[in-house]
Amino acid sequence: MDLHGGNIYPSPVALDFSVNVNPLGPPEEIKRALDKPEVWLNRYPQLDHRKEEKRLLGFLGLSGERKAYERGKGQNFPDDSVPKVDGEEEKEAEREGKEEKEEAEREGAKIGSLLGSGASELLMTYFLVKRPHRVLLADPSFYGYRRAALAVGAELLSYPLREEEDFLLDEGFLEQMDKKPDLILLANPNNPNGGRIKEELLEKILRRAAACRIPVMLDLCFMPLSLLLHGENAHQNPHAGTEGNLELEKELHGENTRENPDVSKGPDQEDWIQSSQGTVKESDSAAWSSRRTYAALLQKYFAWHRELLVLGAFTKTFAIPSLRLGYLLGDSEHLAGIRQGLPEWNLSLPAQIALDELFGMGENGRLDAYLKETSQLLKEENSYLRKALGGLGFRVCGGEGNFILFADPAEEKWRQEGIFSEEQSLGQILRKEKLLIRDCGNYRGLGKGFYRVAVLDHEKNQTLIRLLGRIVEGREKRPPSEQTGKRER
Repeated sequence: MDLHGGNIYPSPVALDFSVNVNPLGPPEEIKRALDKPEVWLNRYPQLDHRKEEKRLLGFLGLSGERKAYERGKGQNFPDDSVPKVDGEEEKEAEREGKEEKEEAEREGAKIGSLLGSGASELLMTYFLVKRPHRVLLADPSFYGYRRAALAVGAELLSYPLREEEDFLLDEGFLEQMDKKPDLILLANPNNPNGGRIKEELLEKILRRAAACRIPVMLDLCFMPLSLLLHGENAHQNPHAGTEGNLELEKELHGENTRENPDVSKGPDQEDWIQSSQGTVKESDSAAWSSRRTYAALLQKYFAWHRELLVLGAFTKTFAIPSLRLGYLLGDSEHLAGIRQGLPEWNLSLPAQIALDELFGMGENGRLDAYLKETSQLLKEENSYLRKALGGLGFRVCGGEGNFILFADPAEEKWRQEGIFSEEQSLGQILRKEKLLIRDCGNYRGLGKGFYRVAVLDHEKNQTLIRLLGRIVEGREKRPPSEQTGKRER
């Protein structure tokens, strides 16, 4: 069984639902910039990325100075763009007083950044340099965390997430912090379920960790796409779209959903947003709101914990996994030691070219058109897939990621009865049809019968649902006991 998605190489794959990247594909600007390999193929990459790392902070809405979080503030996101509601001025004054105290305690510390060959390189480098002895994480979660910890012989403290709670992190995690880990490692949203940590709980975790001087690494690789899909207001209805039937084309695509793109409008998604380039109307607000919200989240998280490290990647948001382009944010002095563990020329020249194009898109406004189109596509297709999977009888888990975790109740039942073989699993049958989904049976805390699929474009999603429908129908006509004639051992 594959440890990661995207393993299309053992046998031909026409459709890959196992990797969770932007279904819109890479921006045209990146594709054009890399269209002439003779310009860059015979050159060494740039050795020093400090200039790009400084530009990265601006691109993410951060400045070099670590500032206390202020609602709606951040580079290019002026606070007067957010109208105040009754009673908010008093709350803001109280909040500002609290944040000024936090800022004074930080004594001018700076947020810095490191660029790496994907988030995985930065994750492993941290472990090889810092060599923590006890690592606290939640399960199920990304296998790379466990792999990095085991590489340095660290003891793993695992907090189990429960299916009845959609595998969401809960208050019980706070008790595990009493075991005094050397590192807490969490993803927001989590992989493979896509659940975002409730803000109140995350604040408690970060503040307690700061008080106990426990380093925290927060993986936000999927957060930008999650914000484009759900906005800031997650958890309002995590089960939305889990019921339905196969008559979805007319229901979901017969109406003009593009006229109402804000499916889940958060408090910062007002009718208009004032930007440095002028007024952005409601139809354009999703991209600006998600960028501003991501910047505000980063400011807020760093305000809660001085020693926080944030892991991010461009792989998912811009559909460029082959280029390997990730980043690590944190205190500049803290990052300096980690930088020493990175190899020379760790960032390929194609990745550097792509990064420069992204910076340019952010500066000239083209980035927001790309993100707006991404937001519309994700909202429509996430709803379609969730309803379709539920209509086929699968148990769909709630989540806010650009991917969906679901369980196959029939497979679970037949495995318990001992009348099921691996060749009859959804993953194996679909692979024969040259379609790849992520079998989550090797995730700690899950098990056989759990699968994860990415949200792709409508034609591809229809193909997946059509093939799954055919499998379900075939099972009803001929269950596994009649196909095998023997019990599973």
